[in-house]
Amino acid sequence: MPGFAEVYPSTNSITTDQGFELKVCSLPGVVLLKLIAWEDRNHRTKDIQDIEYIIRNLYLLEIEEIASTNGDLLDLLENETNYTESVTARYIGRVIGAMLKDSTALLNRVEQLLVRNIQDKDNSPMGKVMSFDTLAESIQIIEQIYLGIQDKTN
Repeated sequence: MPGFAEVYPSTNSITTDQGFELKVCSLPGVVLLKLIAWEDRNHRTKDIQDIEYIIRNLYLLEIEEIASTNGDLLDLLENETNYTESVTARYIGRVIGAMLKDSTALLNRVEQLLVRNIQDKDNSPMGKVMSFDTLAESIQIIEQIYLGIQDKTN
């Protein structure tokens, strides 16, 4: 399955009340797997809706991590529409870029998927599934994921 080998090193371990240790995928890892699944499953809208949900909520969960390891994003994107979502999307892109740094084929695949959805300003399939106020705002968020990947891989 594409993406699993790249996501596995960034899994977290949690221990249940019963003492079982479980490996849990990071949310940026989930976004990577959802992007691949969306392309493989003929654009199943649930995958993009899940990505949007993560983007809308991860900021509050990871603000300390974002501020301490990617604090430049807080200033870099301060004038963006949908500020917290833009910061979160760029952060997720950076984490995905780090995951894919040794997997050129998968990196190219994900980048091409994002670029197609960024360039199609009037008909971005991914952008149309997202529920930001305008298609342009949805594309802006997709672009931030792409730019985050570029930040990490260039």
